[in-house]
Amino acid sequence: MSETNKIREHVRHLIEYYTEKNAEDLKILDVGCGDDKLFKFCYGVDRVEREGVIIDDAIQLNTIVDGSLDILYASHVLEDMRYPIDVLNKWISKLKVNGLLILYMPHGDWYPKAGSKLANKAHKQDWWPMTLIKMMETVNLGDYDMTLVFQEDGRPPGYSYDYDRRGVIEYSFLQIWRRNA
Repeated sequence: MSETNKIREHVRHLIEYYTEKNAEDLKILDVGCGDDKLFKFCYGVDRVEREGVIIDDAIQLNTIVDGSLDILYASHVLEDMRYPIDVLNKWISKLKVNGLLILYMPHGDWYPKAGSKLANKAHKQDWWPMTLIKMMETVNLGDYDMTLVFQEDGRPPGYSYDYDRRGVIEYSFLQIWRRNA
C-alpha cells in the first residue's frame, strides 16, 4: 500500500474544504507520484516513465509553468531532497495565489531515522511538524507568503514503529500551506 493510498480520500476532502471546489475542477500536480498518483485526473511528475506521468526533475519542475497550479501535493518526497529550501521555493513558485502546498512526510519520532538500518535509503534528513513550520516561517522563501491552514500528526499506537499495521496517517504528518502572495 502506498503512502498516498492511505490518505487519498482524506486529502480529497481537505482539498475540497479549503478550495470550496471539486477536486476534479482543480489543476493538481503530484510530485514524485510513482505509480500511484493522488487522483487519476491530476498531473504526475516522476523520474520514471509511466502512463499519465510527466518525466521531470522533482526539484526544478521545468515542464510546469510558474503560477499555474491550484494544488501541489508531495507525499514522502521532501525528505529525499538535499536542499529543501530551494525545493520549496521552486514548488511554491508553481502555485497560483491561494494555491495549496500539501506535504505528507514521515514523522521524525515515528519513522526510522535517516541513515539507520531500517530507514529508507533515499532519506537525507528527518522531519518533524515543528521543523517544517519553523522553516516555512523563518527562512527566505523568496517573495512567497505562506500560511499553515491544516496540520495532522499521525502517532502510531503505543508510540513505536510497527511495520505490520497500516492506518490512515500513521507514522507521517500532513501539512497544508496556502500561498497568500
